[in-house]
Amino acid sequence: MALNKHTIPSWLTDVREDATKSNEWAELSKHIYDAVDQHLSQSHIDYFSELTEDEKILILERAARSLASSDGGRVYENLQSKLSYILDQTVNNQVARKMLEESLADTKTDLVLDTTAEGIVTLLRKNPDQKYKLKVFLNQSIPQPIRFLTWQLYLSNPSERKSFVQKLEKSPKLCLSHQDSEIQRKCDNILKTESTFKEMNGSIGISNSIKGILSYYHSTISEKRSLYDWEYLYALPIVNAHHPEFLKNESPSERSMAMLIEIFIQFMRTLPNAILSSNNPFNESSEMDLYIRKVIGLLDLHDMSLLSYIKNLASKNSSSDLVLLKVCCTPLIKSLFSSYLNLHALMFVWDQYIIGSDVAGYHEELIPIVIAIVLMLLRDQIMSINNVDMFNECIKNQTSFIQTRQIQTILNKYFFKNLQAKLNSSSRVGSIIGPTRELELSLACKFLKKYLFRIV
Repeated sequence: MALNKHTIPSWLTDVREDATKSNEWAELSKHIYDAVDQHLSQSHIDYFSELTEDEKILILERAARSLASSDGGRVYENLQSKLSYILDQTVNNQVARKMLEESLADTKTDLVLDTTAEGIVTLLRKNPDQKYKLKVFLNQSIPQPIRFLTWQLYLSNPSERKSFVQKLEKSPKLCLSHQDSEIQRKCDNILKTESTFKEMNGSIGISNSIKGILSYYHSTISEKRSLYDWEYLYALPIVNAHHPEFLKNESPSERSMAMLIEIFIQFMRTLPNAILSSNNPFNESSEMDLYIRKVIGLLDLHDMSLLSYIKNLASKNSSSDLVLLKVCCTPLIKSLFSSYLNLHALMFVWDQYIIGSDVAGYHEELIPIVIAIVLMLLRDQIMSINNVDMFNECIKNQTSFIQTRQIQTILNKYFFKNLQAKLNSSSRVGSIIGPTRELELSLACKFLKKYLFRIV
């Protein structure tokens, strides 16, 4: 289904109209008006219209917070329940109409996902500062139409896009590295040889996008060096996230290239110091040691027998668990699992990484958790080996067999609550856009997550 980024779908308008006609909405409106009047009175202000836009937002946010500690909290929950019910009914009715009116090859599941995604994308395009609602997708793969917009919103950098467009208009050569041919050769080789990305091979749009991103990026860096292997591997998930999919026999549009370059360059700026410092051969990478120590701590809490086996294996080779895990796991960390996990699992992990890009310290928690999960899922294979080389080979060759659902299960069992607390530790960002619009977006995200869990 094509997503219209300008017009709110009619079914979503129906949801809003039904919600605003409900008793629950009327009751919440009364509580909000009363709370606003109280705050105006306390501030000795006669009329709400006298306030500036920023002052209005401040008063409304104070009123909203005061509702949470009063009977208004119950009233708000009642409206959430009502709106959730209306949303569920409306989406299913919309899907039923489509199935009757059109001759479609899509299943009901496909139509539900497309319909809900259409609503979420439309609302987010109109209100991009509401991107924090997407944190509800913690431990859930984000559907492709929403994924690309999510990555755009969290990795937004308009100045980088503008700089690329200006260079392109002035002279396309300004957007190419002096190593352009070598970058093209290496991109083609990765697509042909890396099993993770085999389904991306054979597409001119994908190949040219990856090369275009990396050639432009290389032309902008100040150091006189070739691109690191890891930098090549970062570009592939970003191109794979593009929606709609690239046509196999057509090059990407200038608009697509501008968006992808913006995302890539901003993504590079989110990389933790442990990854950046590990690229320096003269740096002992104490930050990487901290990551590995966190992994060891997590294994000590949740899989002591596996950690004991790793310690014994390291000891037999005159080493330590820290050294052994650092040698074997540093490539996973530096590549952010690109070329190790299969493509579906990789995109899931990157979804988790990106929705926390605005939270200080979140990546430093997430990455060791994913490493620990990988080791826990490979415990049977690891505990059957007897030397360091075999341990390294196990990580390289077996990680790609791990399925997304397996990662989700371990994450949910041991790490979800702490990771959720970290993800939500930053203050709410975004202006008030109206209670129904904000509720629609929040509940649409939750509805889609619940539906996805039902069908996995």
